[in-house]
Amino acid sequence: SAPRDTCEAVVSTQSTGYPLCGGEEIDEEDMDKLPLDLQYLPEDKEREHDLQTRILISDTLFQMGGTYSVREAYRAGNYYPLLKNYDQWEENLDAREHIQNVIYIIIQDDGEVDLRKEDELPAGCEDETKVEVVKLPATDETDLTSAGS
Repeated sequence: SAPRDTCEAVVSTQSTGYPLCGGEEIDEEDMDKLPLDLQYLPEDKEREHDLQTRILISDTLFQMGGTYSVREAYRAGNYYPLLKNYDQWEENLDAREHIQNVIYIIIQDDGEVDLRKEDELPAGCEDETKVEVVKLPATDETDLTSAGS
């Protein structure tokens, strides 16, 4: 059922995204919308030190965001400020591109992003199609709105 999927998505994204979080101040209103485990992190909270791990986490968040329920969990959990802070902190351009892909799927309306909702795939469409639509090279300048064409 959708509520269980959304709940699982929130728990999964919390633990997956935690290493990208730092101890920056976040607006009180935004802070209150975050999942409890991500609220009021200590000022000395350090992000993951390994660059490749940070890129892998960003890619994981992007892949998870290929489903409607997870994108909704990202939005409901107010992940945008955390990911924006990470993007501003990150010095490596490749890693920034990866997290910007995640930010893009959060801020765009689902109608503007051609990532198919799992319950909206055409009849007879195989799971392979979902993966093909979601897997975009992070370094590719491809417009996401034309990815499924």
